[in-house]
Amino acid sequence: MTEWLISCDPRAYNLDGAFEKLEAIDWKQSTNIEVGDIVYIYVTAPVYEIRYKCIATKVNLDAPDIDDDGEFNLEDESYQSYGRYMELTLMERYQSDKLRLQRLKDNGLGTVQGPSRITPQLSAYLFASTNTLTGEGMKRYEGAEKIFEPDPEVIAAEEEEEARLLQSLKQDPFTGTEDDFAYQGKPRKKRAGYYNGRIVYPRDRQTAVNALAHAHYLCEIDEAHETFIRKNSDKPYTEPHHLIPMAYSDEFSVSLDVEENIVSLCSNCHNLIHYGEDARILLEQLYEERKEALERAGISITLERLLSMYGIEA
Repeated sequence: MTEWLISCDPRAYNLDGAFEKLEAIDWKQSTNIEVGDIVYIYVTAPVYEIRYKCIATKVNLDAPDIDDDGEFNLEDESYQSYGRYMELTLMERYQSDKLRLQRLKDNGLGTVQGPSRITPQLSAYLFASTNTLTGEGMKRYEGAEKIFEPDPEVIAAEEEEEARLLQSLKQDPFTGTEDDFAYQGKPRKKRAGYYNGRIVYPRDRQTAVNALAHAHYLCEIDEAHETFIRKNSDKPYTEPHHLIPMAYSDEFSVSLDVEENIVSLCSNCHNLIHYGEDARILLEQLYEERKEALERAGISITLERLLSMYGIEA
C-alpha cells in the first residue's frame, strides 16, 4: 500500500456535495496509483487543508465509472475525455487545524501541486494527528476501508524467510553488537527480493541482532521468563519476531524490517503469539510498548489492524 496526496480546487469540483451524496467518486488518474492505495485529498484556496482520506477501489478506468457524480464537476469541460480515471471510496472526513497547509509543511509536505507520494515523516504525522480527532473533527465511514490481505503463497514464502533467519541465528556468536543498541528513529526503504518466483522482503540478520541487543537478549513480554545461554555465545537465547508481519509489507510504504518492528521473545512467547489462545494479550502489550517507536520509523498502524493480521477480531 502506498499513500498519496492529491489536491482539489473547490471552485472546480464540489467534493463536499459529492461525498454528501456518494460513497465513491471518479477522479482523473495521472500516476500509478494501485487498488488499495490510500489517497488524501487536500482542498486548495480558500480551505488550505486536508479534508478527506480515501482508498482507491478501481484504477486505470478508460472512462468515468460513476454515472451520477458529474454534477459536482463545476468547471472542467475536458473531464469526460481525460483518458484515465480512478475510483476513490471515502474512508474519513476531517476538519482540523492540524491538517492545515503550514502544519503539513512543518511535518514533511513538499508540494500540493499535482499528485505526490506521501513521505514517511508526513505519513507518521497524519496517523498521529487523525487518530486524536473526534466528533466534528473527524468522521469515519464504516466499511469503506478494504483491508489488504497478502496472497497465501506470499505468506508461505515469508514464513520460510523467517525460518531461515531463525536458523541462521541459532549458533551466531553475536559479536560486534553493543548490548544497548539504540533505535535509529527514522524510516527505512523497503528491499524486495525474489524466492520461488515470488516477491519477498528479506530479513537482515544484523537488524535482527540489533533488536535482540536493544532488549538485552531478554523476553520483552517479561524479562524474568526463563531462557538459556546460546551455543558459541554468552548471550541468553531469545528469538526475533516481526510485530507487524513481513507478509504485509506491501501495505506500507517503508520497510518493516527495522529494529523498531522486531521484538525479542523467549521461545514460549514466540510460539504463543503464533499459535496460542492468549496471543491477543501479548500483542496488546507489545503494541502499547512499541507504537510510538513504530511511528518514528514511519510505520503507522492501529491495534485493531495489527490484531486482524493475526486473525484476531478487535
